[in-house]
Amino acid sequence: MTQKTLVSEATPDARYGAVLFEGTRLFGKIDTAEEAERVAACWNVCDGISTEVLKLNATAGGVAHLERQRDELLAALTDLLTPSTEASPQRWHAAKKAGHTLIAEIKRLEIEPPTYHDVVVFVEGQRIGLFNSSYGLQLHCTRSAGWQLWNVWDGKEELLGGEYSNKDFRIEVRGAVICQSKPSEDDEL
Repeated sequence: MTQKTLVSEATPDARYGAVLFEGTRLFGKIDTAEEAERVAACWNVCDGISTEVLKLNATAGGVAHLERQRDELLAALTDLLTPSTEASPQRWHAAKKAGHTLIAEIKRLEIEPPTYHDVVVFVEGQRIGLFNSSYGLQLHCTRSAGWQLWNVWDGKEELLGGEYSNKDFRIEVRGAVICQSKPSEDDEL
C-alpha cells in the first residue's frame, strides 16, 4: 500500500475553503478548512489499514469499539502481570481467558465480515436475534418500504415492524445501529 500523507491548506480561491495535497499533487478540494483538516487527519491516521477492516470496524461501533477492546486487553494484560494474580492460579487463568477471548474477537472483526448471526432487530424494545429465532423471519430492505421484519409462516405474512411502521424499530449489526426509527407524534394520535 502506498503511503499518502495528506496536508490541508487554506486557499484564497473563494470557491473552496481548502485543498488537500499528497506531496505536490492536488488530492481534493474541500468546502471549509475545518473539513479539510478532518479529512487529512482521518486519512493519515488510517494509513496502512485496509478498507475492508475500516468498514468492518465502522459496523462494529467504530473508534469507541476499538477503544473498548484496547482498554479490556490492557486490563487483562495488567491483571496477568500483577503479582497478586501470579500468586493465585484461579485469577491468573481468568485473566488469561479474558485476554484470549478479546484477541479472538479482534481477529474475528479483522477477518470475518458480518453475517446474519451478528444481526439483532428490536421491535418495541423486544430483542429478536435472527440466528436463533423462527425460520419464518425475513428481514427486507426496499427503496419504497425501507427496512422491514416479516414473519412468513404457513402462507401467512405478518409485518412485525419496520423503518416506517408506527413502532419503535432498530437494527444492530455487531452492536452498531444501522437503522433506528421511532413513531412520530402524528402516528400516535
